[in-house]
Amino acid sequence: MPVHRTPGAKRARVCGSRAELTEWLAARREDSPAQITTPAKTASLNLYAIAGSVIAVLAFAVIVFVLARSLHAGLPVKATFIGDALMAQAADGKTLWTYEFHRRLDPMVLAPYRTPWARTADLLGDGDRQVIAIVPYAVGPNEKDGAEFEIDCFSSRGKLLWTYAPHEAFQFGTHDVHGPWHVLDLIVSRLGSKKSIYVAFSHHLWGNSFVAELDPTTGRGKVRYVNTGDTYSLAEVRTSRATYLIAGGFNNEHDGGSAALIDERRPFAASPQTDGTRHKCTSCPEGSPDYYFVFPRSEGNRLLKDYMNAIETIGVVGTEVEFSKFESKGPYMDAIYLVGLEPSIHPISLRYGSNYELQHRELERSHELRHTLEQCPERVHPSPVRMWTPSGGWTELSFGRGRFDQ
Repeated sequence: MPVHRTPGAKRARVCGSRAELTEWLAARREDSPAQITTPAKTASLNLYAIAGSVIAVLAFAVIVFVLARSLHAGLPVKATFIGDALMAQAADGKTLWTYEFHRRLDPMVLAPYRTPWARTADLLGDGDRQVIAIVPYAVGPNEKDGAEFEIDCFSSRGKLLWTYAPHEAFQFGTHDVHGPWHVLDLIVSRLGSKKSIYVAFSHHLWGNSFVAELDPTTGRGKVRYVNTGDTYSLAEVRTSRATYLIAGGFNNEHDGGSAALIDERRPFAASPQTDGTRHKCTSCPEGSPDYYFVFPRSEGNRLLKDYMNAIETIGVVGTEVEFSKFESKGPYMDAIYLVGLEPSIHPISLRYGSNYELQHRELERSHELRHTLEQCPERVHPSPVRMWTPSGGWTELSFGRGRFDQ
């Protein structure tokens, strides 16, 4: 306040000018709103704005979550054949759609099939999910008439997007091999730079086979691999060198289970066969696998005389590949080879399934085998696996002492 004391007095009086007091009061009235009212009002407005933004963000997140959950709930996760129709189901088991085929399916083929008839996958990477089905049409009214196979792709709502029917033909030696082709396996590529569908087709009589890569958008196919023998199983593995397609089966010339590792960047490969024989694909373009394996027959397989001891199951863990070879299907016996791919190809282990041990004991009791399981020569000194490469030709992979699983 503009007040003063009278100068020179011991107890000075307080005094002030009326003009100064009037001027001071006027200044106070002008300054008060800016100093007191405005900051409080501004702070309140900022808090309201922040709270509103938070609420809006939370509301948007809830809407996105609900929509995403609703969309996912309506996507197929399973598809099965019912009569002559394909039925797609959601995760909760609800039937989403049913597609009726225009021809009769072959029930005799459907029953014993080793690979799932249909599987679902996000082929286009857009969050949707398509259904890929292996469809076996009955050729005639009799069980032995055979079947014609095709691959059908359906949208998540049950619309048929495309169909691929194999009509390829090859020449092995001087012999022409063409359809009908049976499907023995199908996988959706998950390791490459783009999604692809790989399908293994085998000849119904001669057993020669090929693997086609199908475009997930159009269904157009191109042959990527030809094998002189059946191809039963497909898989993929990624190493520091490449992403490999693995094709397991049987080789007719080399008379044993086989497997090929093919760099997926390679346009084409054919199994290594002897020139001038009926096993050599003479109509195929140039190209070979990066690695090709031929597995030996076990003594149990030789005694039981089960010719097709093919690689029928492939497992991949990291950069290790497990090849399961069926030594006999009645009774069932298997030999399981584990091969490492890093830093280079090397054998890890060989083991036999527990059923092999039981059958070995039976063959001992019947005197068809003259040694015990513990003294089994192929367990103590297993026969090597033959390996072929483009640069080195045929070499051998020697496995250590084999074991029987309990």
